[in-house]
Amino acid sequence: MSSRKILVSKIDSELIPDEFGSPNRSGIIGVWVEEEGGGYLLYRLSMEGLVAGDTWHGSLDEVEEQIQYELGISRLNWIEVNEDPVTYCMNYFR
Repeated sequence: MSSRKILVSKIDSELIPDEFGSPNRSGIIGVWVEEEGGGYLLYRLSMEGLVAGDTWHGSLDEVEEQIQYELGISRLNWIEVNEDPVTYCMNYFR
């Protein structure tokens, strides 16, 4: 396991409206970020336990802007973890 800081946050699908304002069942249950190359890699995790995409951002503010853009969620409750983020999300966010 990497010694880099890992932050995870649960994604509540009821908070993600679709284009008609109804809950979006995107299948994303959680996101996490890892410090990487002077910035942060943002990962999305599906309810099946698969990485559903990743993007690089220069700051945590940019990460949250991306999540706002993609999922319509303006603030996340980040938790720092010292274990595999996929395992953590699958154990606590499903």
